[in-house]
Amino acid sequence: MFGVIITLLITVSVVFSIALGNEQELANAALSGCSDAVELCIGLAGAMGLWGGLMSAAQKCGLTKRLCKLMKAPLRLLFPKLKDSEALEAISLNVTANLLG
Repeated sequence: MFGVIITLLITVSVVFSIALGNEQELANAALSGCSDAVELCIGLAGAMGLWGGLMSAAQKCGLTKRLCKLMKAPLRLLFPKLKDSEALEAISLNVTANLLG
């Protein structure tokens, strides 16, 4: 469904740019958008590599398990039906990851 909407929007914009004689502006906008997308992807790949490496190091030294144990106590109050289950551990790991950024 989303693909149909995007295709329709692109088709309408191309038709209107041809009808109004703004083909060059449309081409410039498309190339500018592609350039911005590539820059964003490169920047995000660097950030993901950095934080992924830091989290891997924290996991290997046991920091995430200790933070997970600290977070389990307050989370047991929020989720009383989850008694030492894998779901509680996953939730506490997620909260810990969000706190670490």
